[in-house]
Order: sequence, then structure tokens, then C-alpha cells
Amino acid sequence: MLILFSPKVAAVAPSYSINAGTTMPGVTSSWERQQIRINTDGTIDYLPSAINAWRVPTMTVTEFQTLQTSIGASLTSLETNNFDDRNSAKTYTVRVFLEGLTGGQQVGLLMTNVTVKFRVDV
Repeated sequence: MLILFSPKVAAVAPSYSINAGTTMPGVTSSWERQQIRINTDGTIDYLPSAINAWRVPTMTVTEFQTLQTSIGASLTSLETNNFDDRNSAKTYTVRVFLEGLTGGQQVGLLMTNVTVKFRVDV
């Protein structure tokens, strides 16, 4: 009797980093698509990119200021959750841009409740 086992591949939990830098803890992430039009057959056309918004509970003021100077810049990599499967990890390396940085309140040397938005080709 031959018994074959297929190994279960566990999804890798997302972690969050920019340009292969330090992983940011506590990040929650969401994806937004921008609709171009609704076709006569009811299908929807979207832009080829999506916005990946991170909600970062705390980061240093230095990290915040560095991100501010990089708004609009192309990034070499973005490690985040997967657009197609939000519970798994993916690293995006093509056409990734820092779209914007909002919110945040300075508490000593930390910024709290920061939203960072990236534009990513998906």
C-alpha cells in the first residue's frame, strides 16, 4: 500500500517594510482600487495600480521625516500583504511609489497613528 502525503503550505503572515528596511510592527493594511468606468456589459475597468494604505501605530519622528522627503519617489521594494490574498505576504518591486503620508501626532520622539499610502501595480 502506497500512501502519498501532500505537504500543507502555510501562508506566510504579512510583514511590512520599505526598501528591505526595518520591519514596522503593528501595521494594519488595506487595498483600494480606482475605477475607470463601468462598461455596457456591467464589467468594471480599473486602473492597473492600487493604493496600499498602512496604518502605523507608532514610528520614530526620524522615520516620519524620511518618509515625508520620499513622497512621490519610486521605491525598490515594498513588503506588505498580498493584493489577491490579504492574509499572505508579498513583496512588490515593480512600479511602487510612496503616494502620501497623513495624520500622525508627535509624542516625544515618536509619531503615533500615521497613515502611509503607496501606489502599486497589481
